[in-house]
Amino acid sequence: MSISYARALAATLTAAVAKFDVSERCLTGCGTFDDTNAKNWPDVPFDQYCKDGATECMDQFAATFWSRKRLTSITTKVLTGGAYKDVDSWALAQDFPASGDGVSTPMWLKSIQRTGKVGGTLSTPPVTFAGEQKANRVDQTGDGLAPFIRLRLYQVTTETGATIGVTYSQPECTSSTLPPADGSNTTRCYQVKWAYEGNDAKPDWFNSYVVTQVVEGDNLASTPDKVTSYSYLDGAAWTKGTDELSKAEDRTYSVARGYGRVQTRTGAADDPRTLTEERFFRGLEGKAVPDSAGAGATPEPTSPPVLPSPCS
Repeated sequence: MSISYARALAATLTAAVAKFDVSERCLTGCGTFDDTNAKNWPDVPFDQYCKDGATECMDQFAATFWSRKRLTSITTKVLTGGAYKDVDSWALAQDFPASGDGVSTPMWLKSIQRTGKVGGTLSTPPVTFAGEQKANRVDQTGDGLAPFIRLRLYQVTTETGATIGVTYSQPECTSSTLPPADGSNTTRCYQVKWAYEGNDAKPDWFNSYVVTQVVEGDNLASTPDKVTSYSYLDGAAWTKGTDELSKAEDRTYSVARGYGRVQTRTGAADDPRTLTEERFFRGLEGKAVPDSAGAGATPEPTSPPVLPSPCS
């Protein structure tokens, strides 16, 4: 696959091209994609695979969308003297680290390495990515389900050896402190109705997370780290899904509408820091919020106007 830019004078050539190369989502000992080797594709649903030309696909009653491929490199080229010459390439390395729930091993982008290809070939050290395990589900002892843990990016190490650290919010709900399952919910938890591998669909709760702090440092003792902190004010907002493939009774207040106000503080840890506040429209003005106590509905509060700020 490739992207072409700015058509040149030649009838069939463009001035620049970005070429994308892919490989199988399998790292070692791949073999043929079949029953015997399916385990070598850890995050590919082989049970949903329907072979080309098959006359019948048993137990597959709906289309599913997934890929056996992973992006392995990007190469930029320019047209010079009637031929394309490489300018830069980026090699992407992936692996399948354990997510932490003992069930799934989704693919993780481990590193990106840039190589310059003009006047020779020279590579920079790779940019590497580290993940932190976070539970997607609000787990409950005895519910028979895994906590559905996934990795979130928590550290980036750059080509120069600098690090960017990310801190996330903690889970806001537990199985004993769940919010209302309607539009009055202001927490970072939300309800969905889903079925786990052969079970009947039922309501369940999931966590969402926000970034609370980003620390950028060059790892030199003489240079202070740059610290950016975020405060999310007035509670989160949710609205009901409109998925046309779901029955009306299965739709829940699971579509995030974010926060009306977010404050950002930036500066070195021990120095005076700047403060900016941004306000957001969330598309909820005038919508009814079902009363979780069953007393009826009240209008959503009016969203504050978004005003330009000289500090933003």
